[in-house]
Parts: sequence; structure tokens; C-alpha cells
Amino acid sequence: MIGESVRWYISKGRYEDSEKTLKNIAQVNKKQTSEKSLELLRKKAEEVRTNSEESRGKERNSNEPSLLALLLQYKIVLFRCIITPFMWISFTLIYQGLSINAVNISGNKYVNYIAVAAAQIPGIWASYFLLDKIGRKPVLVAAYWICAACQIGFMFIPKTRYALSLSVYMVGAGCSGAVLSALYIFTAELFPTPARHRLFAVASSVGRIGSAVAPLTPALAAMVWEQFPFALFAGCACVSGALVLLAPETRGARLPDTMRQAADLGRARTPRQT
Repeated sequence: MIGESVRWYISKGRYEDSEKTLKNIAQVNKKQTSEKSLELLRKKAEEVRTNSEESRGKERNSNEPSLLALLLQYKIVLFRCIITPFMWISFTLIYQGLSINAVNISGNKYVNYIAVAAAQIPGIWASYFLLDKIGRKPVLVAAYWICAACQIGFMFIPKTRYALSLSVYMVGAGCSGAVLSALYIFTAELFPTPARHRLFAVASSVGRIGSAVAPLTPALAAMVWEQFPFALFAGCACVSGALVLLAPETRGARLPDTMRQAADLGRARTPRQT
């Protein structure tokens, strides 16, 4: 789930939630919100409430373009709507596929499964700490491509070298955990506020194709080729890493409020507003 911002709450008329969010933020940062600031927020909320009916009436009478029309107008944003679902398909396929196939590699299947699941945890935390230090794109590209390299390497490691093969497999699983932590944030930051939840939901929903295919990979290994699942994981990770390079970096950028601002992401570095 994407955390809603204060201005999003205000835009939806949820003024009490906006005040509650501000107080929670202040508490986490060990600060205090002044009553003066909250009073200004209330006045702003009242202005929004007073003008909301007029605004809605103008919107009904105006020929405001639909979301699809806006995407066709801003094709760079439409392109992101096309590439982000594939990133999600790759992520869900690899993330779940590695866990499912862990029981089929050499060694004790229970130990393998536990080790692979545990390896995803440091990947999630590493991504969490690196996202604001080096950026979203470097984290995602590195995670996808290292994961791909691990899958390729695993395919050529003899089964007799159990410790090495499991270690390489775990590194790939850790990278899938890093993608998990980064992809949610990166996808949400690519789209404008009014359409963010809808476009995020589209990418995430289409991405469940990977979740549906992942349980089939052991059967594909038995029917097609023993190493087929890992070759599939490697190929998807390589392509997704390349697609990330085609999207703009969003670290430190202001969240876009309009399609125009979303289209301009990466062209002009605008400081993020808090």
C-alpha cells in the first residue's frame, strides 16, 4: 500500500486525517506541531471545502480529458505505463519462483527454503538504506542484473558443489528482496498524484502474471529443460534492468502533481517538497 501524503488527504477532503498525519510525522521526528500551523491548515481546508462545489461544477462543464487521453498526449508517461508492468512481472516471477524452486535444488529442501527466504531480508534492508543515498535506478538496475548473473552462474555450477550453488542462489534471492523494497517506491514516484494510485494499481495487478507463472516453473523444468526456470529468471531480470535505465531518476525530485510535471521528471531537477 502507498502511504498517502498530507496534501493528498486535503485534496480528498480528509482534513482530520491530514492533521493526524502531521502530528505522527512530528512525533517520529521528535518535533512539536504548533497550533498556529494547524490553524493555517484548517483555514486552508475550509477554503478548499468552500470552493470544492464550484470547482466540481466547472469540471463538469469543462471538457477535461480522460486519463487515457492524457496518457496519449504525454506519451513519455504512457511509455512508463508500458514498461513498469513488465518490471513487476519480472519481480513477482523471480521473487516467488526462487522460493518455489529452492526445494528442487541439491541438498536438504527444508534448509534450502529457509536459507533462501532468510536471504531476502538483508536485500530488503540494503535497498532501504541505499535508495536515498545512491538513487532508485542504481539500486534497481544493480539488483536486477546481479540477480540475473546469479541465475546464470547457478546454471553452470555442478550439483556436487552444494555450498557454492546455494550461496549464489541466496545472493540472487537477496537481490529479489532489494527489488521488492525499491520497486514500490520507484513506481509510485513516476506518476502524477491524481492518477498515481490507478496507474500503480495497473502495474501491480499486471505484475501478478509473474505470481501465476512462478508455481508452474518446476513443471516447466521437468517438461522442457532442468535449468529452464533459472534461464527464464535471468532473461526477465536482464530486460527489466535495461528498462529501468529508460525511466527517470526520482530520488530528490518533487512528486509530480500533473501529467506535465510527470513528463518533465528527469529533465529538471526540482527539490522534493516535504
